[in-house]
Amino acid sequence: MRPRFPGKPRLGGPLAGHVDYILSRYSKAVVASTIVVGLIYSTSILLALLPSGVDLVVWVGILVMLVYLAVVIELAGNMAQELGSGEAALYLATPLSRVQYTLAWTASLALPTIASYTASLLTPLLVVSPGLVARDVVWGLALGVSGEILYYTVIITGLAIILRRKNLVSIIGLMLLIMGPLVIVLTAIIYASITGTDVNPDTLKSLIGVFHPIALLKEETLDFTAPIIYSLTSSLLLLALVARYAARSLEV
Repeated sequence: MRPRFPGKPRLGGPLAGHVDYILSRYSKAVVASTIVVGLIYSTSILLALLPSGVDLVVWVGILVMLVYLAVVIELAGNMAQELGSGEAALYLATPLSRVQYTLAWTASLALPTIASYTASLLTPLLVVSPGLVARDVVWGLALGVSGEILYYTVIITGLAIILRRKNLVSIIGLMLLIMGPLVIVLTAIIYASITGTDVNPDTLKSLIGVFHPIALLKEETLDFTAPIIYSLTSSLLLLALVARYAARSLEV
């Protein structure tokens, strides 16, 4: 069935039109997933603020971020399914370019997730203690998590273009999300036990940061500068590479 766009020109052109189409087609899954996770996070923030203050909110927020990333990975499987079934050719036969198709999916996956996470973080803080919203650590958490969501979205979008199989994208994406850091930690421990040396925490954090940029934060001060810079710059670089690959590999 031919997609609802772009029979009639829409504000913002083909890219904005396809973002609107993706969100309208998968809106139930996106909204339901982000609302459920957001409610859990907001409730945990309210509970955490009672005895422990904002520091615990940060660590709870990082754990909840993993759930949001899992949602992004699962929803990205729909892009892989479109490509694998040939449905994407319908969209690419319109004025929508291959790069715009890729950017539309990236925006459709990242922006609602980032918006949901940020709202789930800030809303309970505004209710309980509005002054906390002005703290650097709160905005550092919001920007750090937003950067990591964008980082994973670009990676999983690239996997969808390459693999074009929904199940494979989900499996490999979840392995990167969970197993990647665990493999690094176990490898470092085994290497240290064999060589009789100590594991360097800074080196370990840097390696884990490849999978989770948020790991680069300074725990003592809860400074998110390094994760924000790394995730945003890496996202832009990867997005350029993914877009270039899509321009060459996607077929009309």
